[in-house]
Amino acid sequence: MVMQAISVCEMQEPCMVVELHTCPFSCLSCRRLEVSRRGRFPAGMLGAASIRGCEPLMHPACFRMLRTLNGRGVRVKLHTSGYAPEALEHAAEEGLVELAELHVRAPLDSRYGELTGREDALERLYQSLWVLSAHGLRAHLRLWLLPPLFTQRHAEEAVDAIRSMGVEVERVVVQL
Repeated sequence: MVMQAISVCEMQEPCMVVELHTCPFSCLSCRRLEVSRRGRFPAGMLGAASIRGCEPLMHPACFRMLRTLNGRGVRVKLHTSGYAPEALEHAAEEGLVELAELHVRAPLDSRYGELTGREDALERLYQSLWVLSAHGLRAHLRLWLLPPLFTQRHAEEAVDAIRSMGVEVERVVVQL
């Protein structure tokens, strides 16, 4: 597995970062304590946006924002926990997302629900993976290690399992 540092937005052009904090999880590995604000770009200078916040698809303003960005020709990278597969599918069907970065926070086994604080988290993650595969969305994976509960070995197994589902994974980032 290749570990690499990446920029906040890999869209190869000026990129706005939008934090939508609507998270159903209480992950042991989460380091997010407050919303951070990023700089703004002058009108006409924005070519891409990175939409973040654990599960931005659960935020009430997310689809309105995605449609606005799409209508302005802005390319979108969506960070997701995979907890909103129905919304992800809707976004994919509308062509609102170019790239999805899926955040995996635990081994893909019975511990997933325990480590994310949601019993149904693993099932919903698998549904989201199916959406990525079915719609051919470009995918990045970000794996949040929490040794000894979620280790490098677990991360490698998760990546292999995700690829075996037909998800075309372009980049893997392992985070401690």
